[in-house]
Amino acid sequence: MKRFLVLIILSVSSLTLAVNLEYLNSDKFKGYGEEKQAKIRQFLEHTEVRKFLERFPDWTADSYPQDDEGQFWKIDFYDAGEWIGYAHLNTETDELFDTILPIDLSEEEKTVAQSQIETLIFDDAEVLARLKYPEDWDFDMHYDMYKETWTVYMWGGNDQSLGVRLYQADSGRYRIDDLFDPDALSAEELEQHLRDEAINLAYSANEVGQALDGRDDWFSYAEPQGGPLWTVAFEADGENLVTVLVDLEAQVVLEAEPQR
Repeated sequence: MKRFLVLIILSVSSLTLAVNLEYLNSDKFKGYGEEKQAKIRQFLEHTEVRKFLERFPDWTADSYPQDDEGQFWKIDFYDAGEWIGYAHLNTETDELFDTILPIDLSEEEKTVAQSQIETLIFDDAEVLARLKYPEDWDFDMHYDMYKETWTVYMWGGNDQSLGVRLYQADSGRYRIDDLFDPDALSAEELEQHLRDEAINLAYSANEVGQALDGRDDWFSYAEPQGGPLWTVAFEADGENLVTVLVDLEAQVVLEAEPQR
């Protein structure tokens, strides 16, 4: 009886983790040509893709060739209209390459990682030498799912600060990559940092995802508008697709105006 219950639990667990293929029954997917449908299905045969999509039950996708012969294809994935990742495929060799399929950690995984990282940094001789009195320092941790790295920002009295970058080794254990001064950005570096932040924030707007849907030749540029305000324009083929106004201090998109 116990074995029977275990088998049932495992079966339900497998269903929970399986990628949702409901999109393949949608009108949008059925509206694609047979070749595009076949290529999307070919992408989905790869474990890396399926594992990525497990966390996005409402995912959608679009795919298109990257060469005249149709050997190389790219696929873009979306969730609730937001772009979430892409991959390229050599359809003749079935080789997946040049992928950005970031998988964010679950809250449980982040809690475990943060505990391990806290132990690591407060046992590190170089970190302790910089802090001198670690009990007087506060800290915060941030995970970058695109780079799969952690950054710890630490601050103490007299406007002291310290940054610690970490990565996860093949063994699964975290390692310190380097220590840095978070306040040491030059004016040029700071402007580039704000520019990148503005573009990333603008990219989160639904209007941007819709304007860039099916395009892979777009580019963006950002311009300061005074204070925390920046405008970000997304263009392709010399045409403005959408312009977005963002507030970096409030971390919100104020306006998004698609080209009509």
